Amino acid sequence: MSEGPDPGREPALLAVRDLAVRLPAGADRPFAIAGIGFEVARRETLCIVGETGSGKSVTAHAVMGLLPPTLAVTAGSIRFEGEEIRGAPAAAMRRLRGRRIGMIFQEASAALNPVRTIGDQVAEIIRAHERLPAEEVERRVLAGLAEVNLPDPRALAGSFPFRLSGGQQQRVMIAIALALAPALLIADEPTTALDVTTQAQILRLIGELQARRAMAVLFVTHDLGVVAEIADRIVVMRHGRIVEAGTADRILNAPAEDYTRRLIAAVPRFGGARPAPPARPPALAAAGLTKTFAGHAAGLFRRRPPVAALAGVSLAVAEGETLGIVGESGSGKSTLARCLMRLTPLDGGRFTIHGVPFSDLAAPALRHERHRIQMVFQDPYASLNPRQRVATIVTTGLAVQGVPAAEARRRAAEMLALVGLDPSAMERFPHEFSGGQRQRIAIARALVLEPQVLIADEAVSSLDVSVQAQVLALFAAIRDRLRLALIFITHDLLVAAQICDRVLVMRAGRVVEEGPAGEVFAAPRHPYTQALVAAIPGRDWLARDPTHSPARPRPE
Repeated sequence: MSEGPDPGREPALLAVRDLAVRLPAGADRPFAIAGIGFEVARRETLCIVGETGSGKSVTAHAVMGLLPPTLAVTAGSIRFEGEEIRGAPAAAMRRLRGRRIGMIFQEASAALNPVRTIGDQVAEIIRAHERLPAEEVERRVLAGLAEVNLPDPRALAGSFPFRLSGGQQQRVMIAIALALAPALLIADEPTTALDVTTQAQILRLIGELQARRAMAVLFVTHDLGVVAEIADRIVVMRHGRIVEAGTADRILNAPAEDYTRRLIAAVPRFGGARPAPPARPPALAAAGLTKTFAGHAAGLFRRRPPVAALAGVSLAVAEGETLGIVGESGSGKSTLARCLMRLTPLDGGRFTIHGVPFSDLAAPALRHERHRIQMVFQDPYASLNPRQRVATIVTTGLAVQGVPAAEARRRAAEMLALVGLDPSAMERFPHEFSGGQRQRIAIARALVLEPQVLIADEAVSSLDVSVQAQVLALFAAIRDRLRLALIFITHDLLVAAQICDRVLVMRAGRVVEEGPAGEVFAAPRHPYTQALVAAIPGRDWLARDPTHSPARPRPE
């Protein structure tokens, strides 16, 4: 299916017609995308939405000419600024990429070079297309980092990617994509890793640049709140085909297809938190947790000041309860998780798990007791060993605990099925899965040991809305069945409202607000929490019946 032309719109900057991309033999279907078509005009934002595996990212990579060797464009046309670029020579595509077409990739941690400084990576695209003095390149690098609201651009330019949070890494990717003011910006899930206030800033920044430069935006996302905020038109994809296409107003408020209606129904909204669980003793109790990181070098003679990642944090989570930890990037959420996992040493404070002084355990005892607390990490690309098959990844913890190999494989297959993956996935490698599927593997690995406390660090941030709803339901079912204490770290306040009983709001290493999830989000007391709630993308659409939401104004 192709999106039909609209005679009321100005001529297309990008026109895709009857595009098909074949998958390799043995895949679950013949084509990654099958005969799709759409247009994007200047000053227009077209959002492509759909579940994992729908073909959204393949479409974006096909336009950029960046498909892997295992995928092949077999039919169709891709015209940019009136010229056919499907099958264009490599040299011609290199001239287009960056200068005329910019792209923000989905996984910043994979796209950034870990052994090169941030400044060097931003400068690379400028040097590749323009011959400028070193001083001018440096000025543009610092201006680009400042434009995406990164702190202390000069110091950050000398840093390496591993020193940045996930949200900061994504902002660097956006600075690289926008460095040469392209006519078309392709954004593949660019705000997935960002907290709500940074997400709002980035969306506003892209909108401002779009208006100032008459830039077209092709925005790939699974976040329908973001779609409601920015889209002029929407293309809904499933299994490589276009299910439905049209204006944002019509698709969001009067969808014609059942599949689109199911996607919209799966979007989390405020008011979804469950009733308060019965009072139970704490499974995990922590008091006065502190952690300060030494300032790293910011040049030959400069050093950044120490950072207090945790400053006297106390919390308790009971059996069968879900405690949400929310806040911006750099607020200390992930540091708190790593300290509770004993992956990062605390400077002060202590915590217990079912009375066991977990913070004080020495190495031999810690190894024996580690099954009590498990974690689903934020970035499945980084947390899964690319050289191991899924069977080894999921069963390693069981092997450490002395579970026989046959029993470990049985439990691993059972857990993979629970998170929505076929047990045959055990024989594949992580790179053979989509980002959402990799996160489900990470969840299975954490749950297979049946921990007493589970920490989920942005565990659903990379999942589309329907799979996200399934995984949240899975977390809730496991929590209730095992009376599991769940610590749910997220930048998505709507997800927190959906699953959490109580919420801690963190800022700069401190807890600024705490209370029942429904109360905190319905009537936040602290100005910082108020700012977080106000920054939720598509808040007006999410707060009311979508069938009565007004349309976003069309671009002039």
